[in-house]
Amino acid sequence: MTIDVAFVGVDIGTDGAVVVIDKDGNVLLAERMPTKIVKKPRKPTTLEASRGVFKGETRQVVFDLILMAELASRVCGLADRIVVVMEKGQPAVPRREQDPKKELMFARKGITSSYAIGRSQALWEASFAMLAFLQGGVTVHLKNPKAWQKEVLAQFYKHKDPKERSIAGARALLPGLNLKPGKCKNNHSGVADAGNMAWDAKLLDKGHGVQAIIIGMRREQQERQAQLPLATLPGGD
Repeated sequence: MTIDVAFVGVDIGTDGAVVVIDKDGNVLLAERMPTKIVKKPRKPTTLEASRGVFKGETRQVVFDLILMAELASRVCGLADRIVVVMEKGQPAVPRREQDPKKELMFARKGITSSYAIGRSQALWEASFAMLAFLQGGVTVHLKNPKAWQKEVLAQFYKHKDPKERSIAGARALLPGLNLKPGKCKNNHSGVADAGNMAWDAKLLDKGHGVQAIIIGMRREQQERQAQLPLATLPGGD
């Protein structure tokens, strides 16, 4: 049995999470971002070749597309209407170093990180858009980190570290949220961020915050549009 409305927060990083709450702030779902480890072959460095310790592969954490789509489907099945706040991917800021090699290394890492975050955002948008088309009632808000933090964490700015601030906010606003999912020994900042964004979605649904980017329509709206006569093109029969 589904409820009337649910609020979703999505931290789109590989170490992110998805949190769903109801209108009373009860946690309906909290899961870490679906990922998997991919092994890729690589060439040994000069030092590895000289020492004979080369393993011939590198491991990379990537998004699990099948599990992401399955998770999005489960989220949208929890309520008749879904309001999502998803963190908008930000480009990496170039890091200036005296050593050109270090600067190039950080630039490459920044490009890789920006690509991964942008890809995650696109995948989640596509998943929610498809579910919105199939069942309707899905609204997505893309917000910069500073925007949702200003809305939700204004009273927690005594914590200078952003992660500590987010964890303190999640503890206060969502006492039922488990901040140590799975085998985590420490509080997971990705889960805290997602929980706070779910709370921001709750505030947005009450008329606060920025204008929504709506990518879904209710089924009755789709049916009503389907019944409208098609426009006749110039020169047509």
